[in-house]
Amino acid sequence: MVIFNNSEIKKQLLFLKCHCDGIHFFGVDSGENWIDVCINKIEENLAVVWIILKLYNGEEYRLPGGSDLRIPYIDNESLFSASGLQIRCLSPLRKWRISFNGLLQQYNDENATELVHVKFSFVWLSMSLARESNFDFNPKDLAQAFANASYDVGLPDLSW
Repeated sequence: MVIFNNSEIKKQLLFLKCHCDGIHFFGVDSGENWIDVCINKIEENLAVVWIILKLYNGEEYRLPGGSDLRIPYIDNESLFSASGLQIRCLSPLRKWRISFNGLLQQYNDENATELVHVKFSFVWLSMSLARESNFDFNPKDLAQAFANASYDVGLPDLSW
């Protein structure tokens, strides 16, 4: 049985809290156009970014370098920004401004053809209701559910 030191766990959690964060949007409009944008911070000053834009006529545009491209990012409380993509929080869990100004690789039948300058900016609105545990759930019922829950998690023996 492996026993973890509390200070080691706290250090790892603090590292993850500071260095792992991300946001991902996927949407389709009534004209059969769709967009998939994502910024995931993976470590200090590096992020994985992707943009895929597919139009109704079959044209597809992607950020050059693929989804494994690790690039520098700019981050503050309400803005994710990397590789020309900016995602700004206007209202938590409800409203975001997504903007891009840069080069995307054009694809036809999975073959990359040319780099094309693309610029877009729009406001993303959530259509579903946001849930907040301190307002949407009765605290006594939530506490009772946690108290009665089974936490019997089988962890493998890591000693070799």
